[in-house]
Amino acid sequence: MMKKKSLIVMAVALCLVFAMGAGATLATLSRQSQQVTNTFTVGDGFRADAITLDEAPVDPDTHEADEGAARVRENTYTGIMQGDVLDKDPQVHIAANSAACYMFVKIEGLDALAAAGITADWNAENWVKVDVPEGKLDGIYAYQASGETAPSIIPRSTSVTDLAKLFTELNVADTATLYNQDGTPVSLDAIKIMACAVQSDNQENGYTSALASATFSIQ
Repeated sequence: MMKKKSLIVMAVALCLVFAMGAGATLATLSRQSQQVTNTFTVGDGFRADAITLDEAPVDPDTHEADEGAARVRENTYTGIMQGDVLDKDPQVHIAANSAACYMFVKIEGLDALAAAGITADWNAENWVKVDVPEGKLDGIYAYQASGETAPSIIPRSTSVTDLAKLFTELNVADTATLYNQDGTPVSLDAIKIMACAVQSDNQENGYTSALASATFSIQ
């Protein structure tokens, strides 16, 4: 009998919130918020905190990250303007001694932001889209090791595994739509990210079987 596949899901919302006033403000909700954090475990091979998602702390005024500081689950950006570059580098980590697995992330909100002129420099080498429709930024992506041509199995490790970052910055176009005609800031959809690791053992069709077992509960 095929063993039960193990999976664990962790969600975090990276929400763009524009405040009233002369300058727009970008805020990131952390996975501490119960509304956007969901953790599920099925079977063996992963402990409850096996997956984490974090980013480098960013100066709210300069929008520059401090790569040497401890990583955080929340950042705030103030005074956003057209042409700005906002450091933001969400990254998935897998705890030591977790089961070998495929890693998937589900993204929502990128299409709406792109329509407003705000885009992420997505890491297309290491995170490849595995769902439809084509041409859409939102959807499910799988982790792929550099140099590979298909989603990769992430082996069990005795130390924490830090996967390649999803992206490293948000770019605000010179023509980005940040304000309404009456001068009030526009309302933008949130970027929501959920990561799901699916145990690679007993996946008859590789990552496609694992993808069918992945569970996402973005709210």
